[in-house]
Amino acid sequence: MKSSAYSFCFTDLITIVSILLGLFYTLDVSHVGANEIGIFYDTVTGKMTTTTAPGWHITHPLVFERSISTLPIKVEIRSEAKIINQKLVRFKPEGVQTFLSIQGFPYTDRMDDVMMGYAFSGKTFSFLEIVEDSTPPR
Repeated sequence: MKSSAYSFCFTDLITIVSILLGLFYTLDVSHVGANEIGIFYDTVTGKMTTTTAPGWHITHPLVFERSISTLPIKVEIRSEAKIINQKLVRFKPEGVQTFLSIQGFPYTDRMDDVMMGYAFSGKTFSFLEIVEDSTPPR
């Protein structure tokens, strides 16, 4: 009798843990850091929302989330020449909608390469701040 009561409790425990794990994976939990912009793309409605509020965000499983860092990053054109081609750039949160309209949602993964292209394009963008430019003048 004692062994059947023990196995019954163990089975209940496995069921409860399975349900809790299922709920955790059903709810999409994502984190936006203090120096990040969170971008959420709902594949059901096609709506894209952004937030600068740090913390945990709970959405449904069909919402994809990306984060863009607002910390300065160094972008450079690698060359063996003695001319230094590098800039320190920062993503400006107020230009996130312009960035998304130009780049789209999937292109937020390789931000170093994306920011390098905009930093050396010679144009100004509302989402790009050049903090320091060490490229020699022409």
